[in-house]
Amino acid sequence: MYSILLLLTSFLSNDLVTSVAVRGASPDVKFATQVGEPFNTERIDQDIRRLWDTGRFEDIRVETAEQNGGTAVLFWVVPSPILRLHDVRIEPSSYALRIKPPEGTPLNRLRAHLIAEEAKTQLEQRGYVDPQVDYEFVPFAKGLADLKLKVRATDPARVRRIDFSGDTFLDARHELHALHTRRILSWKLAPSYSEQAVSSDLVRIQSLYLSHGYFDAQVRAQQPEWQSGNAVVHISIDAGARYDVRNPISCPALLAQRREAQHEGILDFDVRAELRDGELETNVVRGPAYRVGRINFSGHHHFGDTVIRRNFVLDEAAPFDEYKLRKSIARLNRTNFFEPIDVKDVLISPDESKGVADVNVRLTERKLGKWSLSGPVGTTSFAGPLQGAVTARVPWIPTFTASISLVAFRRPIIPGIPVQRFVPVAALERAFIPGNSWLSGIVIVPQLGWPMMAMSYGSAQLKQRLTPLLAGNRGLISELPVTIATPTGEKTMLCEPPEPRFYLLRRSAAFGLQLLTALPSL
Repeated sequence: MYSILLLLTSFLSNDLVTSVAVRGASPDVKFATQVGEPFNTERIDQDIRRLWDTGRFEDIRVETAEQNGGTAVLFWVVPSPILRLHDVRIEPSSYALRIKPPEGTPLNRLRAHLIAEEAKTQLEQRGYVDPQVDYEFVPFAKGLADLKLKVRATDPARVRRIDFSGDTFLDARHELHALHTRRILSWKLAPSYSEQAVSSDLVRIQSLYLSHGYFDAQVRAQQPEWQSGNAVVHISIDAGARYDVRNPISCPALLAQRREAQHEGILDFDVRAELRDGELETNVVRGPAYRVGRINFSGHHHFGDTVIRRNFVLDEAAPFDEYKLRKSIARLNRTNFFEPIDVKDVLISPDESKGVADVNVRLTERKLGKWSLSGPVGTTSFAGPLQGAVTARVPWIPTFTASISLVAFRRPIIPGIPVQRFVPVAALERAFIPGNSWLSGIVIVPQLGWPMMAMSYGSAQLKQRLTPLLAGNRGLISELPVTIATPTGEKTMLCEPPEPRFYLLRRSAAFGLQLLTALPSL
C-alpha cells in the first residue's frame, strides 16, 4: 500500500552519521538518528515508524550517501492532502457495520487503513471467514471526502454444533455466551463463528472449573470441523485434581468491596490469589482515588451540551464512580439521539498528580430522517393498519421529530381487495429523555384528540420509568476478573454479578409492561 524506498549505499559498521535532513515538509519529529552517532538501520526504521505515526504523509523514502567519511541521511516525505471526513459509506450496505468516526475527522490513507481494519475485525466477529475490505476516497465538497469501504466476503460461518470431551461433570454449556444458541419462539438462531468468540467462552468455561477448586484445569478448542460452510467446535476439558482449600474465593464479597471502592472514586481494583499449601491467599490492590475532572462530548453537531449532560448522573468534581458512569451511558443510549455508545466510545484520562480523571465521550448522531413501511401481523382489526411514514428531526429543535404517515384501512380483510381508505396523519413527537423526563414522551397528533394524546403520554411515562426499575442493575455491573497463581501458571476466574432479585418475576412483569403500553398505539 505504501511504498518505502530505502536506498542505502555500502558503508562500514563504524560509519558515523554526518547529517540528517528532511525534504518535502517539516515533520516536527525528534529523530533517533543523530549526527555524530554510529549509523544504525534499526534507528532509521524507528524514525520511519514515527513519521508514519503522525498520519501526515502519503509516502516516505530514505536515502543515504557517503559524505566526509561518514553517512548522510535524507528523509523524503510526501504530505497527505488535507481532507476531513464527511461520511463513511459501506458497499454493500447490507453488512450494517458500526463504523462511526466523527464527522470532520482528519482523513488520510493511514487513518482510512485503520478504519478498514476495524471493519474487517467486525466482520470476522460476525462469522465472515477471511473478509476483504478495500477503501477509496470520494470527494464531497472542498476539503471534505466520503470514505467508501468496499466489502468482499462470503456467507458468514455459523456454529453448527459444539462437542465437549474429557472431564464434563460440570455443565459447561451454561457458560457459553458468544457461542450460545438463541431461540426466537420455535426457531433456533445459531451463533456466528469466530476465533474471538471461541476464546471468550473458553475463558468462561475455565473460570467455572476454577470456581469449583480445579486449579489445574485446562480447556482447549481444536481446529473447527467444517460442514457445509458451518463450524463444528470441539472443546476438550482436563479438570485435573480438585483442591480442597480452606478459604475459597468469595465473589459476592469481592464485588461488594469493589462497589465500595467505586464510591470512593477508585478506578483500579485488582484481585490476585495464590495457592499455597492448601490455602488460597487473596490480595486486593486498590489504586488511587480520583474525582471527576471535565466531562467532554464530541460528535454532537445538532444537540446542545446541556441536553446531553442532563442525562448524566456522574457529576464533575464528584468522586469518580464507575457505576454512575455506566448508568449515565445507559441513560444517554435510551434517548436514541445517537448511535449506541459502548466502552470503545468512552475514554477516561486520569491524572494521578492532580487526583482527577477526565471523561471523553465520542458520539455519532443518528441520521436526520428515515422512512418506514409497516403492516399488521394478522388482521388489521387486531394488529393495526398498513402504515407508511416519513420521519425527520426538526432542525431548530433537534429533540423533536416530525412525521407524516399514510395509514391504509380496508374492510373486509381479503387478499387482493384494494385499499378502501387512506388517512394521512401528521405528528410532532418528543421521545422520552431520562434527563428531562416529564417534558418528554410527548406525541402531538391533532387528529387523535387530546384523550388519545394524554393516554399516549401516560403510556410512555409508565413504560420508561418502570422498565429500568424492573431491569435493576443488569448490564450496569461488569465482571470482576480474579488472577489466580496456580502450579500450572496464572489463570483468570470471572466473578459475575448476580441476577437481580426475583429475576424471573421481573422479566415477566417487563414483558407484560411492554404489551400494556403498546395498546394505545394500536
